[in-house]
Amino acid sequence: MQQIRIAHYLLALVATVFVSACSEGDDVLPTAGASATSEDVCNSAPVRGFGFDQYGGWKGIERAASGRFRVERVDGVWWFITPDGHALFSNGPTGIDPIGDTVGNTSRAPYRDGLLAKNGSIEAWATNTQRRLCMLGIRSLGGWMGAADYDRFNRVPYAVNVDFYQVMPRIRGGAGFKPFHDVFDPHAGELAQGIAAEGGLLQRCARDAWCIGAYVENEVPYLPSLINGGGHLDSYLGLMAGAPGKVAVQEFFAQRYAGNVETFNVTWDTQLASFADMQQLRGLGTCPLTLGYDDDLCYFDEPPARLEDRLAFEAHVAGTIAQLANSVLRGLNAAMLNLGPRLVVGPAAPAVLRALAGPVDVMSVNNYDVSGLIGAALSPVQRQKLAALGLLSFDPFERLQQLTEITDKPVLITEWFYRRARVGVTTFPPHGILPEVPDATAQAEAYRGYMEGILGLPSVVGEHWFQWPDQPVEGRSDGENQIIGIVDINDELNQPLAETMAAVNASIIERRTALRVP
Repeated sequence: MQQIRIAHYLLALVATVFVSACSEGDDVLPTAGASATSEDVCNSAPVRGFGFDQYGGWKGIERAASGRFRVERVDGVWWFITPDGHALFSNGPTGIDPIGDTVGNTSRAPYRDGLLAKNGSIEAWATNTQRRLCMLGIRSLGGWMGAADYDRFNRVPYAVNVDFYQVMPRIRGGAGFKPFHDVFDPHAGELAQGIAAEGGLLQRCARDAWCIGAYVENEVPYLPSLINGGGHLDSYLGLMAGAPGKVAVQEFFAQRYAGNVETFNVTWDTQLASFADMQQLRGLGTCPLTLGYDDDLCYFDEPPARLEDRLAFEAHVAGTIAQLANSVLRGLNAAMLNLGPRLVVGPAAPAVLRALAGPVDVMSVNNYDVSGLIGAALSPVQRQKLAALGLLSFDPFERLQQLTEITDKPVLITEWFYRRARVGVTTFPPHGILPEVPDATAQAEAYRGYMEGILGLPSVVGEHWFQWPDQPVEGRSDGENQIIGIVDINDELNQPLAETMAAVNASIIERRTALRVP
């Protein structure tokens, strides 16, 4: 027994030396002996002699407790810091709820039927799902959940989805993917405050220490999205004279050109007598507002000054709604993390990203691996033009590094997956839009490869797989019917994805603490 005690003491001592060597600042010096136990819902086994606090934060990194989640860089590596002052890498799926996706526009919910057949009740399902989360090494919940779902897993950190952009007045544009909205409407502040109404998810997050923070937008297609057709400039110019967005365009260019309309006319080949004449325009340049690549790629062939104007106005729109969203969040609780917009996959422009990043604590991105899909659809010349403009890469890992370099903010991956091909059934969206692998084994291998890539990036503070259950084969309301779940439609674990996920998650602390960026 004495030899066992000595061995335990030596292990604790080694762990203390290791963590101290990986720490920066006098407040990152935990004592292994006092921190070896875990208080999280999973009663997790210690890692390197240190347990986990009630929020799932690893006690081997210790900061001052603040009562809310925050982000902090430790030895050059970004972490979420729990309310109790310990390090958390946010990992988990989106969309854990007992309904799942309904079929088409009906109320039929195959996943709900399957889980009830397996578990007997929603309560039993919640208990069994919590056990599965622990088995999988999942320490937080992604987006797309409701208040009742968070209550079912009330000892697991989570984030909430709100979208300040979409509550602004809708206008023409967004040919098929997303509509555009007028962020300059005189009632914008009032509309934004409506998201903070009593009983909503934002109010819940502001009051709940278990809420990591709030996403403030979802996949707004800022130019050049390559999926929407056009940007805000032409969409706002298409409004009636005197519309708020159109007036904002006039004021923007009057300021950008310091009142010199002659210089503007030279750039845009127009004959305006004054900037007030912009109220009679229906667009600028010659590129059509059409769905897909054609319109956005057309802009890259315009004179550089025109593209710079377009992107500058796009950044003006992005910055306006970003600041408005942030003011609402800070008004509710200044300590609540602003997780920023969930960026759509695309070659985002640095000016737009900097405008969005200004007020946020974390940059969130739906970081699908489309390097072999969208990237392959572009010609070598088009790819060179995108790169020359400093736009984000289609490679998922390069994109994450660029995002941090541009914004100087930590990054949270809020959606990603590799879907399995359906046998004998057409998958929607069609192959070639989202990453697809042939079978379950390939899906698990792709998962492991992606995780190995992001765990080596010091700026990444977490990843959220989309989503918990598979989508119904009949398709949800928008037609999506993908095999992407950690569980299938009958609430059985999809293997070998689940086994691979558990193994990778068990290694996260070791991998992240080993980075130590100078």
